[in-house]
Amino acid sequence: MEQAFRTQTNTLCRDATNSGRAQPFEEIFQLHHRRVYSLCLRMLGNSTEAEDLTQDVFVQVFRKLSSFRGESAFTTWLHRLTVNQVLMHFRKKHVKKGTISRRRRNASRDNV
Repeated sequence: MEQAFRTQTNTLCRDATNSGRAQPFEEIFQLHHRRVYSLCLRMLGNSTEAEDLTQDVFVQVFRKLSSFRGESAFTTWLHRLTVNQVLMHFRKKHVKKGTISRRRRNASRDNV
């Protein structure tokens, strides 16, 4: 069963990369979106952000699928891509939060 799933995904990856058609990407999304969403939700604890990041992950899959070398399982590559996307989200959020905090501190100093 797992081998059939892996073969199906590998075939879809080849088709998506070589054909340029949307259908293989749609099938990849249908096969894997629950797994990606679950991981995002586990890491974020927020369903709205998890949905947004799930979409972001599949945009990255579309852009970077040609870089998938097939040395590991597609699901391993997808898991790593998902984790990286969530970590980048945390970094952006942290940087944004820090920038806002500095602006508030500077504004309160200016008002004194």
